[in-house]
Parts: sequence; C-alpha cells; structure tokens
Amino acid sequence: MSQQNVEIVERAQQHFDRTGEPPEELYAADWVLDLTHATRIPDHLPYYEGMTGWRAFFNTWIESFDDLKFEWQAYHDAGDRVVVTGRQRAIAKASRVPVEQALGLVFTLRDGLITRVEIFNGSADEALEAVGLAE
Repeated sequence: MSQQNVEIVERAQQHFDRTGEPPEELYAADWVLDLTHATRIPDHLPYYEGMTGWRAFFNTWIESFDDLKFEWQAYHDAGDRVVVTGRQRAIAKASRVPVEQALGLVFTLRDGLITRVEIFNGSADEALEAVGLAE
C-alpha cells in the first residue's frame, strides 16, 4: 500500500505543477493543510480545511510573488505518510529580488486519499525527521 501512496502523491504533485490546484479526486473532502511547522505571514492561519481552505491559503501566499515555481526532488515512503522534498523559487513582487526556499511536505493518506498535508519550509530535513526518516 505504501508504494501506492507514493504514486498518489506523485500524481497529485504533477497535477498541481500543471494547474496550480490540488486534484480534488485525490484528496478527502475534509483534508487539512497544516502550517504549524511553516513560516507564515501574519494573515495565515495554522490550519486550512478542504479545497476552499487551500484556495484561501494559496491566494494569500501567491500575492507576494511572481513566477512561483516548485521543484520536487524526492519522494520518501513512510507507510501511511509520504514525504516530498524540494524547493520553491519566485520573484518577490515588492523588491523584485529572487527568493528560494527549501520545502518538505508530509502527506498523510487513508483509504487512497490524501487527508493531511504538513508544510515544513525551514528545511526539508525537518519533514523527514517528523516521520522518523532523518539520517
């Protein structure tokens, strides 16, 4: 089942890269975006629920950036969780300065659906540590 979870998350990330939206059919209706481990701007809440919550978060996030791109480097199988490590790059709208940040995402799956996504943007290793995969 865990390799299937990795494949589900890979499909979800590929869809997001193409469209800027999570694919609703791969997410539970009440899935949670958890930002408690992420740097947040003051307007961000610690949690967002479902696609409506995701859109509220993401629309606020992208207001500060142009040319936002994600590069997914590795997918790590952790049973009912999958860790995705990568980087995000963008141009800050206010200063026009390029910015880059490491990312670690922990996806939790149940019954073939993504139920939770935790964002770690201080270091991708933090996400690996959170699921016991740190070296």
